[in-house]
Amino acid sequence: MIKKSFLYLFLPISINILWIPNNFAATVSNSFIFIENNVDDEYFITSQKLNPRFSGSNKYTRYASKQRSLGYMGTTPNSSIKKDYNVDIWLENSPIDNPFLGNRCLNDEDECPSDGIWPAKYIEKSGAYMINQNSTKGQSTNTRPIFSDNSFNFFKDMGPDKTITLSLRSCQTEFDYNPSQGESCESIGGKMLSSNDFVMTKIGHLQLLSTNALQEIFIDSNGMPNIGLGSEFCQTATVNGRDGIVCNLVQYKYTSSSDISKLRVGLKLNPTYITYDPNVNDVMFQGNVNSNWYTYTRKDNPTTKYTDVFDNTNNGQLSVFLSQSFLKQLIDRNVDLTNSQDFFTFSFYNSSLTQSGYYEFTPSNKLIIKPRNYGISIISADFNNSPKKIGKVGSKNPITFNYIVTTTGFRQANSITAQVIGDNKIINNQSYCVFSSSDNSIKVPFSAYLSFKGKYRGQVISKRASCDSKEISLNDALWEETPWDIPAQDQGSYYRTNLDLSFPMNEGHSYWSIDGDDWIGSVTGSGSVKVTATWNGVP
Repeated sequence: MIKKSFLYLFLPISINILWIPNNFAATVSNSFIFIENNVDDEYFITSQKLNPRFSGSNKYTRYASKQRSLGYMGTTPNSSIKKDYNVDIWLENSPIDNPFLGNRCLNDEDECPSDGIWPAKYIEKSGAYMINQNSTKGQSTNTRPIFSDNSFNFFKDMGPDKTITLSLRSCQTEFDYNPSQGESCESIGGKMLSSNDFVMTKIGHLQLLSTNALQEIFIDSNGMPNIGLGSEFCQTATVNGRDGIVCNLVQYKYTSSSDISKLRVGLKLNPTYITYDPNVNDVMFQGNVNSNWYTYTRKDNPTTKYTDVFDNTNNGQLSVFLSQSFLKQLIDRNVDLTNSQDFFTFSFYNSSLTQSGYYEFTPSNKLIIKPRNYGISIISADFNNSPKKIGKVGSKNPITFNYIVTTTGFRQANSITAQVIGDNKIINNQSYCVFSSSDNSIKVPFSAYLSFKGKYRGQVISKRASCDSKEISLNDALWEETPWDIPAQDQGSYYRTNLDLSFPMNEGHSYWSIDGDDWIGSVTGSGSVKVTATWNGVP
């Protein structure tokens, strides 16, 4: 018998698989317009399409209720973040320092933080590290980091028609590590969640300009507008057969190479102050593109194409028409005109972005609307809506704000008072305004005085008014009388006087803090001057 022999040789084979995220990154692209709001100091990004996600503002709008997210980026679907795991989200070779704040969680969802951000324990140069979510609701299973202000500033500085590639990465692990010592989820062998290269093209930049301009408008009982003092951006006009007033409320600059197809813009009435619905033709707005007027909206999703309003220009404006009928209703309905500068906002809506496509902004120019028959107004003498001044302790020159006070009526008011309202402190039975450092660790007392020219021989009258709301009589001020506009010139008058608010910089109390300590640094204060007029016998 012949036996066959066989030799079996087993060769062990070891296979190592190394996943290099950069080599397998999916490339996605989108385009966007950047809106730089210098009026409210805010930013808004609106993109051409939903995915990849790249949109939103750096702050929640003050009015719209449907804004569910701050500005962020991400894709759909892209990862499966687990509850109570540590997550890192970063940009590979990041062109932006500290680009993210944390991961997104829709702010109206249960178990989400009220600000809509799962915060990172460590904010590092390339991203947000050790994000630990105690929930995965609000779509927070996805890698969708919230932009930092650094990111918004980076996109702001990009020129129109410029393209940037952002390589977004994320990783999670159940183990702890120390990013401050150079450790990361990736370095300790955590699980990579997502890897995407975002190719983003900026196709437009809209800059909403801050002018701080203001304009007084006095309304008679018939709704007839009378233009008072101010920056002269309003004029009487007739629109679509209706008499009223047109005011240029928004100044802007816009540069673009393409359009966002689903972006809309509208004029909104603030429901807090205008609680009724005016006729649609009584409140309208217009841009530079054409002569069409567009009606206001109560909704968060306006329908006017932004390309019908905003034009490529360095000197653009949005105008608002207020009919005489609308102005009359303000008087007839006893609408509180104290907040007339907040009656109107403008809104953006991108229907492709249902979570972060809402944004509202306030006008560049402010309207101060007052009743003409019996009213009082105070404005800055330089027509600046938000006057600011600086000074130096020890200087002989005080910080001084100059105002113009106007009363209007069939006769002058029987009683006129002014009061300074702000943070104050009583020291040795004397009131002082309080200026504070940015961290509130230093509080410094300052005196304040209201002064005006007296009606007897023009002497200057000065009275202490150190933020204690004490009423100071202006009855002895020198008031200049000006008849009402034609045809009512024989029926009543405007009465005006100058009023100054001064803070001495060389008083001894201000060399020391409220706690009695010597101090060095910078302190600031804010407040208001309130004026009141009373006519006896007027209901």
